[in-house]
Amino acid sequence: MQLSTARRKEKGAFYTPKLWADLAVKYLLKVFPSYQSCVFYDPAAGEGALLEALPADAIKYGSTLEAEDVTILQSKGIRAWQFDFLQNPDLWGSAPGELRRAHEDGRLIVFTNPPFFKCPTSTREWYARKAYAITNDATALFLLRIMYELQPFFTCSFSKGDIYQAPQLQQFREQFRPFERYISGFISPSKSWGLSGNFPIQFSIWL
Repeated sequence: MQLSTARRKEKGAFYTPKLWADLAVKYLLKVFPSYQSCVFYDPAAGEGALLEALPADAIKYGSTLEAEDVTILQSKGIRAWQFDFLQNPDLWGSAPGELRRAHEDGRLIVFTNPPFFKCPTSTREWYARKAYAITNDATALFLLRIMYELQPFFTCSFSKGDIYQAPQLQQFREQFRPFERYISGFISPSKSWGLSGNFPIQFSIWL
């Protein structure tokens, strides 16, 4: 399913180009070559570009906003369900049991490209806005919820470079501590994603 331009802008949804998905997997497997023992989860899976780039024998789960995308993910052999990671507080109520067990056993790797947008005032009642009220940046809210609630072995995520340097995200950095947790990564130009503007999109692997 191709989201309309308006819908993509509203949800901050930008598909990960295969070039960068494949390179992200190469970086990930260098850091953790024994991937077969872990479970991968993308809470912003969309149509599954990142999970598809993983080796075929990797255990993959994805949640996504759109019901149509769930069908697409499942057609690719990816275990998937519809879930709004910013709005829905019941993280484990709908998640498959294997994902919960991986979380409990320390075998969970989050591999994601979260949305890039600023939550408007009208979204103050969203779960993530209320739980992590220090920011309205959707990427930062994703990362905080991942850190505190999913508690993965590794977090592997794309983001704009502002999470490392923007003054308005200082409180986020004090909690997420990206520099202390950083292991590896690379920078890609926004133009290569088909986006307007000229800014870096960072792929980072954090403990």
